[in-house]
Amino acid sequence: MRHAVALGIAVTTLTMDALAVDVPVGAKRVQIRAHDGREKLSFFSRDAGWTLPGLTGGTPGPVRIDVSSPAHPAPITLSVPPVAGRPGWSVSTDDVGTPRRYRFKNQRPPNGFTAVDSIVWSANGSFKLVIRDALLDPSVPQGGLRIRVTAGGDRRCARFDADTIANDIPGSFIARSAVADGLVDCSSAALGEPELPSCDLGAVNGTCTPGCPSDAVCFWQVFGNTCSCRGGTGLTCGSSTPMCNGWCPVGTHCGGSSGASGSASQCGCVPDETTACGDSGYPTCGGICPDPTDVCRPTRSSFSIAGTVIGCSCNDPGPCTGFTTCSPGADCPPGQACRRFANSFGCMAQCGPP
Repeated sequence: MRHAVALGIAVTTLTMDALAVDVPVGAKRVQIRAHDGREKLSFFSRDAGWTLPGLTGGTPGPVRIDVSSPAHPAPITLSVPPVAGRPGWSVSTDDVGTPRRYRFKNQRPPNGFTAVDSIVWSANGSFKLVIRDALLDPSVPQGGLRIRVTAGGDRRCARFDADTIANDIPGSFIARSAVADGLVDCSSAALGEPELPSCDLGAVNGTCTPGCPSDAVCFWQVFGNTCSCRGGTGLTCGSSTPMCNGWCPVGTHCGGSSGASGSASQCGCVPDETTACGDSGYPTCGGICPDPTDVCRPTRSSFSIAGTVIGCSCNDPGPCTGFTTCSPGADCPPGQACRRFANSFGCMAQCGPP
């Protein structure tokens, strides 16, 4: 009956025919451990509020996890990629094809895919999560813990207050038996988190207010002079510009493929243990490109509207030259960069000082 009350209070309209709900849940246990450079956050809840979300493309879709504590009130956000397979999601069904359990499994996290090790979400009202990252600073006592899981627009949340804490020292936090009765909904106010400002234009032209989840940035877009949240661990790498923190296949990680600064930055997956081109030091630019046929070169691109973008970028092999139409190549003598100038009349490219 408690869940029916919570749903009635916390229904929020998303569209004319879709509703999102907040469901506070009770939770059995949460633990953070950090030792010898290895970190782990585990959470387990058994509560009727854990009804299975719908499937999108064969998976529960991107599942977002927000974790905070009194010591770290601003939530840290992590998302689980909406990918089926291994690593990824699998779905177990009953004899008539009704989903009974969603399981997510990752190989040797944290990696470029995600820091989440596993999720087991069952139709019997249980949810188990293991993350190979503390997310919060484990070197200090937490004073409690809050967790919010968003899937399909619905938010489920639990709050471990001081009276649930079994251990709270640097490197180890354990809390048990959180109850949902004290939570009206899963809002920041209910969980004791600061309210994020909205992602809007700043007072100075070309700036934005910081109002996005921790894995995104409020980014100014020169065309249209607007601000929006960009980046995120639940996006593909190529969609996570300018943060380049989206997910990649196991064995690779997300990095900048061009433009170390400005609106021209792009992202791509490169092998682990390598430095992506856009993340390498300018003007040396010795990084790896997502497309192995490209080469990493120092470039200075001046646009009549967007200003100058300076950084390392992936280009086709070939000389930096061109008038009216810039060539795709950016090769220059040592110590020089490919300087490109573009305006409404065309584009010119030539080598010059970096």
